[in-house]
Amino acid sequence: MSRFLSFWAWKDRHYVGLAELLASLGSAVEGHLWRVIAEEWSASSTGEAIASLDEDQLVSTAHLINLFPDGSQLIWGGLVGYPQGSPTADIKIRAFDSTSWDVQSNDPDVWETILRLHPSAQDLTEW
Repeated sequence: MSRFLSFWAWKDRHYVGLAELLASLGSAVEGHLWRVIAEEWSASSTGEAIASLDEDQLVSTAHLINLFPDGSQLIWGGLVGYPQGSPTADIKIRAFDSTSWDVQSNDPDVWETILRLHPSAQDLTEW
């Protein structure tokens, strides 16, 4: 069963960036490969690195964490995560105007982590 959760990207005047979000999900996404669909990001060297990615290119979680250092914002866009060696995605992450994150996953560990770190997260009925 897939669950869709949405939560604010700002917590106590602090932007929860993609690197922080991925790191917080820990082992649930550690070995994943990601397809990045970034439409807009904050101006930085991150922008050049993201622009160089091909939409069909898969990148590791560790590489994404390095591409989005603290303070770099994914404003609009998304990621589709595939467990290493699997052709089937099991997690999707979407940035909505750098104000919220939407996460769709089949993994209860992902849900529990999000709800623990972001207690105000709400279920969405559709993606």
